Amino acid sequence: MQEGLDTISIPVAYIELFVLMFGSFLIGYLFAWYYHKKNAERKIDKANEEIKLLKREISHPPRNEYLDYRSSYKDQLKAQREFDREEQEEIDALKLNLQNRAFSEEVVTAPLRAEQKEPAPAAVEPKEPEPEKDPKALDFERLGTANFAHKDDLQKIIGIGPYTEEKLNDIGIFTYRQISKFNDQDIELVTELIKFFPDRIKNDRWVQKAKDLMDDQQGQSREDTDEDEPSQPVMRKA
Repeated sequence: MQEGLDTISIPVAYIELFVLMFGSFLIGYLFAWYYHKKNAERKIDKANEEIKLLKREISHPPRNEYLDYRSSYKDQLKAQREFDREEQEEIDALKLNLQNRAFSEEVVTAPLRAEQKEPAPAAVEPKEPEPEKDPKALDFERLGTANFAHKDDLQKIIGIGPYTEEKLNDIGIFTYRQISKFNDQDIELVTELIKFFPDRIKNDRWVQKAKDLMDDQQGQSREDTDEDEPSQPVMRKA
């Protein structure tokens, strides 16, 4: 009788063990499926956000509007130069008139001044008005000037792509040194000129990144100089 009970209990134990293992497998499978599902959903959401951001960046500053802005700026600059030229002609005519008047007075009063031995009064030349600075023009006297022959790879700065680099070159920005000298007014003006996202230059830390890249360039140039210099032989005492 005892042997019959043992014979019956052995398959039941196997079945219980199988049920426990199958239950553990099912729980692990469901947990892994849920985890991978959530991970895939996060990746899809992140990819959708990046796609929306790229669409905004591509569609925000149309090329024709930027060209229209440049042509309008050139027209304003041309009109300002024409106005300065006409004003300069009026100043030159006024100078000539004053010089002729001073010469006439000098001829008439020469005998009297000779008797009194008084020096002839010097003709007062009017001061030329200082040209007004364009509020929408960068101060290249402080930032420095550059061209395509001396340009740096601005795309090494976070936030600058090929299109943004082309727009920076169009307004005269080519080097890390120029960007490293940006102040708040320069940042606002550059953002407006290249039709860029507000506060993007500050958030991406263009100025600090440009300074770091300048330091890397200087360090590399010093290493190249040290390698090019020949080592001097050491003189030994006899």
